[in-house]
Parts: sequence; C-alpha cells; structure tokens
Amino acid sequence: MKRIILILVAVLVSSCQNDIENITISGSVLDSSTKKPLKDVEIEIICWIYGDSIDQSYTDKKIKRVKTDNEGKYLVTFEKGAFIEVIANFKGYLEVHESGHISSKKNIINVKLKPE
Repeated sequence: MKRIILILVAVLVSSCQNDIENITISGSVLDSSTKKPLKDVEIEIICWIYGDSIDQSYTDKKIKRVKTDNEGKYLVTFEKGAFIEVIANFKGYLEVHESGHISSKKNIINVKLKPE
C-alpha cells in the first residue's frame, strides 16, 4: 500500500512541473489609443525554467532583449521554459508587464501601450 501511494505522489509531482521545449514567444505592440503598431519598442522577455526542481520552484531564468520591427512585431525563442514575463518599454508610454505559464511551443503575447 505504501509503495502505491509513493508511486502516485511521484507521478503527481512530476506531472505538475514540466518545462516546454523549443518554445517561441511572439506578439505585436500597439498604441492603445490609435491601435497602430509601434516600431523600435524595447521588449525584455524573461523565461523561467523548472529544470530538475523537485519542489515546484523555478531553478533558472533566461533573459532576451529585442526591439519590435516596422510592423510592431517581435519574436524570440528559448530552448525550454515554464513561465514567461514580457516587459515592454517605449519613450512616451507607460511600461507594461505581461506574464503567464507556458503551455505550448508557440506563445503569442500582444501588448497595448498607453501614452503617458
């Protein structure tokens, strides 16, 4: 009986924390008033990783910085991850933070910036 309980606990713990491999984070950045794309917006993407954690805590993070293109779009890739933070910063606009758990290889996080 104890053996069955230990096996069930191990399965539950391992199923609760999984890094998704080969992930893509992409999106568009728009002016919230005009709905027009904003180019050259600084985007910082923080990707949190479980790694070999047995206590469901993040063990590492990778940070990438990019700027949006002429159409207000950005794209980054990571080897693996479990949680993502996107920070958008552009002169004349309020900084925006978006975050969420990664549940698939392709993730879209669109951002609307409000003028100051």
